[in-house]
Amino acid sequence: MRAIDIGWLAGLLEGEGYFRWSKAPNDTYLPLIGVNMTDADIVRRVQYLFGTASFSRSIRPSPWKPMFRTVITGSRAVAWMMTLYLFLGERRRRKIREIIGAWRQSAN
Repeated sequence: MRAIDIGWLAGLLEGEGYFRWSKAPNDTYLPLIGVNMTDADIVRRVQYLFGTASFSRSIRPSPWKPMFRTVITGSRAVAWMMTLYLFLGERRRRKIREIIGAWRQSAN
């Protein structure tokens, strides 16, 4: 992974992404990073950088464009949170600390 790709991803996620919990089918919660956008090429690039097969398209009524989404969850999301941490603003850093702290406690 090139540093420029990490910086690009951090900038995109700072403005367009989200860091949160996702409820798994077994009622556990997983750390999650995601991005929703109308630009399929950008979402595909995020998908490629994450190394995930998660990509979905939502059809919306006219005049709105289709929405594209990719997410990464679990320990892979935590690894990305730690990689991106220093590139992000304080609000995102605070959310990452909260998610990783709770994730570590739930693993014990």
